[in-house]
Amino acid sequence: MDAFSDIGLASVPLKLAIQPTMLEYEPFGILNRVPLYEDAGFDELWEGDHTLPWHHTDGHWANALVMSTLYLERSKGLVTVHGVVAPLGFRHHPVDIAMQAATLEMTHPGRVGICVGTGETMNEKTTTPACGRQIVNVLGVSRKLSV
Repeated sequence: MDAFSDIGLASVPLKLAIQPTMLEYEPFGILNRVPLYEDAGFDELWEGDHTLPWHHTDGHWANALVMSTLYLERSKGLVTVHGVVAPLGFRHHPVDIAMQAATLEMTHPGRVGICVGTGETMNEKTTTPACGRQIVNVLGVSRKLSV
């Protein structure tokens, strides 16, 4: 009996993910490594949605959705997760995020994920207590558009 069986997780398969971190490395280098991540046994590639690099010098920046799309194109079976994206209508409209995810899912079935959240102040500049309710609305719209 394994350590997780008493809480119902005995049959949950372990998935390994890596975040190539486009904020720290230039996009071409990351894209060249995508097949290596897959060959190394990773199941998922995550990419964060940020407008600013993590470093004041030598930082990099690219669009997370574009990079996620390129990850799909350069791999055979990796799942890509675009997130945490804040589809609250400030930088990203919820319908746009839902349509983008649904389109990618149609073209790469079973290989697309989004992770939604309220975002960071440095990226979103506006967060309110209503953000939690907006996230629930976003998930509803996303599910309806992806059917």
